[in-house]
Amino acid sequence: VLHGVIEGTNRKVVEAQREVTDQIAMKHMGERLDGELPRFNYTRPWEWLPRPGPGGKAWVDVPSKIPMDQVKDFREMCEKIFEKHRAEAEENNVEIGFLCLTVQEAADFAATVYYYDYDEKSRHIAKKIWKELIDATVKAGGIQYWLGLAIGESVAKSYIGPYYEVLKAVKQALDPKRIMNPGILLL
Repeated sequence: VLHGVIEGTNRKVVEAQREVTDQIAMKHMGERLDGELPRFNYTRPWEWLPRPGPGGKAWVDVPSKIPMDQVKDFREMCEKIFEKHRAEAEENNVEIGFLCLTVQEAADFAATVYYYDYDEKSRHIAKKIWKELIDATVKAGGIQYWLGLAIGESVAKSYIGPYYEVLKAVKQALDPKRIMNPGILLL
């Protein structure tokens, strides 16, 4: 069984990619499952979905799976990034928060950026901080579980040779014309 996520900036793009995915599956004796797949509305290509937060602010986070003993280090790393942008962030009502959940022997750690979605400057600053948080958590070894356009490039840059070569080979085998999610994970 192969499961996947099809991302796109609008329904037409997603449906076209799903059709190609179905054709590949059928070519290799796969079956299309009945029923409706969940759909998400992407309003901006750099974030998963702006969600309502405190005080009417939108928020976007950087979820990472990390070892329990690294939670304090990750929090301090994220606080340093925010401190670097503090004056500009405070002037434009951008804030940062943290969430940490224990899952078996690991932690799901999320640095969250709150901003006013209707304010272009607030969005710009939030995006800048968010991208810096992504790059820093990937570099520090945080395992990202949201990929696609938003986080995929930062994650792909951290892949080591043999692993990335396998990904490229799988992508080439399944999508030789590179029409499914072109450029995701730099593939």
